[in-house]
Amino acid sequence: MDKKRVCKQVFWIILGFIMTFLPVNVQAIKQAVLPQIIINLPSRTLELCQGDTLLKEYQIAIGKPSYLRYAG
Repeated sequence: MDKKRVCKQVFWIILGFIMTFLPVNVQAIKQAVLPQIIINLPSRTLELCQGDTLLKEYQIAIGKPSYLRYAG
């Protein structure tokens, strides 16, 4: 085998490996780094989470019974 052909094969193997495992790692990093806001209607709370850690929790009002509001 000539050197150029071996280099191409190695390149495609490495590229395939990176494309297979990189998206999983990016999603894990996003979930670990970016905070999330969760609104829990039954408990009437707003929760600020980062990963699996609850950072803050706030009581919220969801409206008056006399006013019709749509959730969403």
